[in-house]
Amino acid sequence: MNLPTSDKLRYVLIDLELTGLETQLDDIVEIGVIGTTSDLTPLFDQKIVVRPRLHGLDRIHSNPIVTSMHQANGLLAELEAGQYGNTLPTIADAEQAIIALIDSFEHEYQLVLGGSGVWHCDLRFLRRHTPSLAAYFHDREILEAGILRRTYKAATGTDLVEANAEKNHRADVDIACSLRELRAFFELFQRNALAVAAEEAPAETKYVGPVDDILGMLASLEQRTAGEDAVADVLSSSMNLERQTKALSNIARLLVSTLQREVGVSDMEIFSSLRRSLVAQISSEGAIDAA
Repeated sequence: MNLPTSDKLRYVLIDLELTGLETQLDDIVEIGVIGTTSDLTPLFDQKIVVRPRLHGLDRIHSNPIVTSMHQANGLLAELEAGQYGNTLPTIADAEQAIIALIDSFEHEYQLVLGGSGVWHCDLRFLRRHTPSLAAYFHDREILEAGILRRTYKAATGTDLVEANAEKNHRADVDIACSLRELRAFFELFQRNALAVAAEEAPAETKYVGPVDDILGMLASLEQRTAGEDAVADVLSSSMNLERQTKALSNIARLLVSTLQREVGVSDMEIFSSLRRSLVAQISSEGAIDAA
C-alpha cells in the first residue's frame, strides 16, 4: 500500500465569510485559505478581510442572525472601519493575492478544493466572485469535511473529533478547524488501511524490520523454555542456560545495532553502555558464554 506523500501543493482549503447566502446579492467579506501537500501537511495560510460592495453592509444589517454573528466575532467592526476608511482590498485584489500565493508553490495543473461545506456554499461563491481562482480547482474532486463528519456520525452515533465545535465564523479559525478534522479522518483511514493490508498480506511478506527479529528470538526462547519445563527446571541445566544466554545476548546485540542505526553514530557510546549492562545482567544469572 502506498500512502500519499509529496512536497507539492495538492489541497487548497478555503473558508468564506459572507454577507448572506445569495450568490447574486451577497458578497465575500473574509477569506481563510490553507494550502497543503497530499498528506495534509500545511505549506501556507492566509486570511484576507475583503471590502464588500456598497450594499454589502446593508445586507449584513438586514439579517439579524448574520448581524449578531459578525458582531460577536469582531468581523463587522473590521468591515465598517475598512469600508469607511477605504483600507480593505476588493474581492478582485484578494483573488489575485491568493492566486499569486498558490503559484509560488509547485503544484499540479488542477488542485483539490477542501474545507467544510465548500461543495454547496463556498464553491458557488468562488465561481461567482472569484472565477479565476475557482478555475484552479478540480471539477470532480473535493475534500469535504462536512460530508465525512455526517457520514461518520451516521455510522457511529458520535463525532470523530470536536474541531467543528471550536469554529467562530472567522475564516482563519474555521478553516484551521476543518484542517484538524480532515487530518483526523486521514489518520483514521490510513490506520484502517494498514490494518487490513497487514491481515491480508501473506505471512512471508509481513516482516517490517529488525524489531521482528527480536520478537522472533524471544518467541523461540519462550517456546523452548515452555517445552523443557515439562521435563525439568530449565535453570538447573547448564546447557539450557547457555542456550538461553546466547539467545539473550543476540537479542541485545540486535537491539543495540538497530538503535545505533536509527539514532546515529553520535549515540554509539550510550548504546554500547546499554549492551554492557544487558550482558552483565545475563552473566549475573550464571551465564557460561555471554560474549
